[in-house]
Amino acid sequence: MKKNLCSAFLILLAVSCAPAVTPPPATLAVEPAAGGDCVGTAHEIPAQEIPIPVALVVNLPGAGDPALLWRDGTPLRSWPTGTPVQSRLVHVVGSAAGPVESLALVYLSADDLGRLQLSLNQGGQVSRLVDFPSRVFVTGLVGVPGRSVIAYSTLEASPDGSRLVSRVFLGEYLAIAAAEPVLTVESSQSRYVLPLAIHRDGNGAADGLWYTYNPWGIGGDSLSDPHEGLYYLDLASGASLEFLGPGCGFSNLSIGQNWAAWASAGAMNATDLHSGASISFPVLEGNDRVPARAFLSPSEGFLAWLEGRGFEYDGNLETTLRVGSLEGGLIADYSLAAFVEPAGLGAEIAIIPLGWLMPDNETLLVAVSSVVAERVVLVYVDVHAGTISLLREALFLGFSYP
Repeated sequence: MKKNLCSAFLILLAVSCAPAVTPPPATLAVEPAAGGDCVGTAHEIPAQEIPIPVALVVNLPGAGDPALLWRDGTPLRSWPTGTPVQSRLVHVVGSAAGPVESLALVYLSADDLGRLQLSLNQGGQVSRLVDFPSRVFVTGLVGVPGRSVIAYSTLEASPDGSRLVSRVFLGEYLAIAAAEPVLTVESSQSRYVLPLAIHRDGNGAADGLWYTYNPWGIGGDSLSDPHEGLYYLDLASGASLEFLGPGCGFSNLSIGQNWAAWASAGAMNATDLHSGASISFPVLEGNDRVPARAFLSPSEGFLAWLEGRGFEYDGNLETTLRVGSLEGGLIADYSLAAFVEPAGLGAEIAIIPLGWLMPDNETLLVAVSSVVAERVVLVYVDVHAGTISLLREALFLGFSYP
């Protein structure tokens, strides 16, 4: 696959900023041992509000700046950035249902020398929030939908080169440059921490951080998305809770933070994080790859994922997009062939689900890429009607919320 379309996030400006964040001293977490059986542990964490995405942040063909599209594909605005924006490392601040001119964009970019920067476009003015040394990689960026609190993660080698050091920083976006890490992990197993979502208390203040572990330097294709375990950092105490052990191939956390999807050899699974109850969907006969790229719907009623056989680099990858109900039972299967006509990119394509949106929570956004040309289109899958329709040609960066 020619482009990495892997997961993004957004935050939103002038409206409803969350209370100030007061993170604890940096927490040095103990890295869990890799592998083993998948062990799930339920903990009682308050559920979150469930915003539904209404707009998309994309790169349009021939345009140098990221653009905001309404869910029907209508352009709303663009953000001049001056530098390329990294896919899925963006966050919109403000409400996409309000005046779009007030929306700010936090994004990862690079200067002419390739040095990474966390930047901000607010009111049409571009400024740098954080400049990163050349030895530092930025691995993740998440934010509270509709709010001003963000978290980003970095990775670098230890001074003696024997370990990988991950750090996660969390705070208000305008003050993020002064933030101390809320989590530090030193890995001897070539893994790094990836933040997934920020948890809020009843007053809207950040009080927790969900994260997983990723193996460093592992490549792959559109059916590769390795993550290990699911953990929750309590910002007040600095203690971490394990919800899914490292033997669980974590895939997705629902936006309400009530369910997690995870893959095992031969099945895609979903677990209720409050009760520990799980449901499993065995792979189709002949599919020998580990399922990947799951997305739980905002209503927490549906689960979509990819499974398949073969490999893109061998030219024989066959993937199927599958949708199941968390009440049990399959809803539909969509082969690669089902996307050929709606996408209009020819028969040699790859697909990656990106998330759910629209008013009904039950329309899935999917990226379709040509494997022989530098083109990507976005399509909608209506899981009730069983139809696939073209939205437009664009590279997905993230969602925006009302």
